[in-house]
Amino acid sequence: MAVRLLMLQSHYRSSVNFTWESLDAANNRLLDLRALAALQWQPIPTDLPHDATTMSFEDVGIELAKYLQDDLGTPQALAFLSDVSKQIQTVLIDTAMVARLQAMLRDIDTALGLRLADEPDITREQKQSITAREQARADRDWAKSDELRDELQKQGIGLRDTEHGAIWHRL
Repeated sequence: MAVRLLMLQSHYRSSVNFTWESLDAANNRLLDLRALAALQWQPIPTDLPHDATTMSFEDVGIELAKYLQDDLGTPQALAFLSDVSKQIQTVLIDTAMVARLQAMLRDIDTALGLRLADEPDITREQKQSITAREQARADRDWAKSDELRDELQKQGIGLRDTEHGAIWHRL
């Protein structure tokens, strides 16, 4: 998928300058998009106050189609998706938004074939480790918190702390 994304980052009439650094950059972009997809498994409760996204999930597919219809503008489409991902990951989603996020992921997959809608949830044990880490942080047991975070990292799970708790993503 990182190679696919690397190819999509260049316009079809341009040469792709393959370097290991450009492949790493494409992989980082893919990880960011997968972190966006992982939000479908960890919405915050609808009744909690939080900033709302200023864009409509339904509009993402429409905007992607516009970029692709304009001389197959995949670089512009990916830049747009990076902005969408940044905004949604900043404000998070609530339980009422999950179905719309999943539909948006399917639209992205239809347009670009990135398989974001297939992003799996983490295991129950990993969720329990995140909950235990949250409790350790609340108890100011930083050693236990760090130990749990490090164990999750060994399993390929990264954490980002927010005011609504830890948000996980794959590494």
